[in-house]
Amino acid sequence: MDTLKTYFLNLNFFQSSNPINQPEEHEHRSNIIATRVYIIIYGITLSTLILSLWLSPKVSQVIFQYPTQNQFQTLPVDTQCPCSRICLSYGQFVSIQTRFHQVCSSDFVSNRWIKAIFYDSDPTYFHQADFRAIGSAQF
Repeated sequence: MDTLKTYFLNLNFFQSSNPINQPEEHEHRSNIIATRVYIIIYGITLSTLILSLWLSPKVSQVIFQYPTQNQFQTLPVDTQCPCSRICLSYGQFVSIQTRFHQVCSSDFVSNRWIKAIFYDSDPTYFHQADFRAIGSAQF
């Protein structure tokens, strides 16, 4: 036990600046004090690092692909949800069903009717009261 005490009392990490001659007593004593300060600062730093790592909150990552409402409500308040996509296509939340008005879907706006009025008729062939004679002017 005494040898261990003597070892720590004379522990010196720092070399003398004059290795050829015997180091001066003051320099030797200063090196021993510097070694003790170094060990104390090293111990405090190491203890602080270990304590901060031990006390730091543990982060766990749990992935829910499609969480239900109950699962979502049981999650902590500081839950982060990284988005895999920043936008959605309209097809995922919009449904469009077209329904035309009766006039828009009638035969009177079809290509067949328009061609019959403009191309197939000779206005002089029909009577003036006949719609086919003046129909091209209406459309």
